[in-house]
Amino acid sequence: MPELKKVYGSYKGQGLVLIGIHSDKDVAKRDQCVKENKLPYPICEDKDMATLKAYHVEFYPTVIVIDRKGFIRAVEPPNLDKAVKEALAAK
Repeated sequence: MPELKKVYGSYKGQGLVLIGIHSDKDVAKRDQCVKENKLPYPICEDKDMATLKAYHVEFYPTVIVIDRKGFIRAVEPPNLDKAVKEALAAK
């Protein structure tokens, strides 16, 4: 999560939107994670796992980079900073 926080801090002013998806039914666990890690981005609920199924997520956490047009640019990119930069630059 430190890398996500760093990238979010670097690019949020350039149009980056970062959303965490929480599918565990234990909301207290989610709230504790957000508080302990001081997450600066929203965490959305996905109790029926529709989002995770739609993006074929098989392990947690999974990072998916989506460009401004909604196209998936990278899944678990080895260089998140570079993947985000490229997605923001895509026309």
